[in-house]
Amino acid sequence: MRDSTTPWTLVHSWDIAVATAHPTDYESELADAALRMWRARLGSGPRPGAPFDVEQPVPPGASKLDKVAAFLRRKVPTIK
Repeated sequence: MRDSTTPWTLVHSWDIAVATAHPTDYESELADAALRMWRARLGSGPRPGAPFDVEQPVPPGASKLDKVAAFLRRKVPTIK
């Protein structure tokens, strides 16, 4: 992913979608690319002291964008 603002925009759009009870199952291809970028930058292990310390669990059926959010320490709501 060449543009480093796209992953941030994508994650913040997830924040807004969750806060307003909208679906988060959009932009699958961008979410895949963003997750690859974040994993390359931050690694997949513990990140003590980093702003994105511990990856959060993802409930079954979570979207790809939910997985990006969980990687960045956001709590993904359980799908109802």
